[in-house]
Amino acid sequence: MLRPSFKHGDGVTTAYQFDLEPDELRTTPTLPLTRYLDQFGNVCTRLVAPAGELTISTDALIADSGLPDAVEPAARQHEIAELPHDTLVFLLGSRYCETERLMEEAWSRFGNTLPGWPRVQAICDFVHSHVGFGYQHARATKTAAAG
Repeated sequence: MLRPSFKHGDGVTTAYQFDLEPDELRTTPTLPLTRYLDQFGNVCTRLVAPAGELTISTDALIADSGLPDAVEPAARQHEIAELPHDTLVFLLGSRYCETERLMEEAWSRFGNTLPGWPRVQAICDFVHSHVGFGYQHARATKTAAAG
């Protein structure tokens, strides 16, 4: 289980503040749970699920300012050579998004947008208007290309 970290490297947090009330996973049946930090600073919980029915639950209190994310229209797109080494992992492909199958589609949709903020905003606008999540459609083998 993953509990995302919303802290940035510069010590700034987003509008979401977690830790107002610590969340603890509960399992039925009760199982040993091990917590650790992943490479991105997220708190993860590891468990070994037994055969049969398993219930995982938690409670959390989250404060959200309700404010939209900051807008930075002047934000520029950096050259890969300018990126810090520890950011390169975010450029890697994923089993959930088959980059070799989707790259041509992405460039045809967004390649003519101005680099930087305008391109990121165009991608966000497309995702918000075309992508949804429904548990009834989820499966372990689903990818962005396979739908």
